[in-house]
Amino acid sequence: MTKTKKLLCIGLSALLAAGIFSGCGKKATDSGNLTENNKTSQSDTGHEDTSGPDSTPYAAQSVPHQFEAEGDNVTKLDGGGVDVAVDTRDGDDRYEFDDEDLGFVDTMSGAVISIGMSIDDVESLIGEPRYIDGQDNRFYSGIAIKYDDDMNVERLVVAAGNMEQSDSPERFVTPRGIKLGASVEDFASVYGDQYNDPQEGGEDISATRAVRYYTQNGDDYEYAGNDFNTLTGDKLSVITQSFIFSPETGGLSVISLQKGA
Repeated sequence: MTKTKKLLCIGLSALLAAGIFSGCGKKATDSGNLTENNKTSQSDTGHEDTSGPDSTPYAAQSVPHQFEAEGDNVTKLDGGGVDVAVDTRDGDDRYEFDDEDLGFVDTMSGAVISIGMSIDDVESLIGEPRYIDGQDNRFYSGIAIKYDDDMNVERLVVAAGNMEQSDSPERFVTPRGIKLGASVEDFASVYGDQYNDPQEGGEDISATRAVRYYTQNGDDYEYAGNDFNTLTGDKLSVITQSFIFSPETGGLSVISLQKGA
């Protein structure tokens, strides 16, 4: 494990309370079919040893209309896939939250993988997971997903440094065009300037990060700030969006989205 990867794993374990990346550096096995019913026994490392897809990242050749990425900043590419331009916003527009913000765009296929999708829909678009860890987090090519008891998406995480060499986490970007490696300035131009900077605030954190909460109001979501202690109402209906920047490079290294605070 390289120094950069090791430091990122340590940071993720500390900053993501759910512990989804507690097994940084563990690999999946090779080809085969993986379902909920044919997982093998859990290994001593805390991971499920599974048979995952082959080393070529999978992307659907065709995407059902309801899962297609749309927007003025989305351009379909010849030969498949899409380009998602950075959607720079002004003022309070940076703190809005719409249905399209509930997931990530897979630029290889042009599909949106979002909170609430069923596991069948997800895996028809991005293939089967590499492996499943001891907390039932499923690691696909470029993205990690946790499902709820009904096997609908509960949490999505895209991160650098925790994938196999053949994986492509950079294929997943936010619908506003922010991707891994983006600068804090890029982030602020799209999502606003409410973030914690260890160089300025003196907080006991090792990396710049932004945590944003959204509460549901009918069919819409409203920005509820970045302070968990100010949240009111049903915490289970809250959407939590998190961005973590590498203390080494300054670039965006983790993007997560989950249901619940």
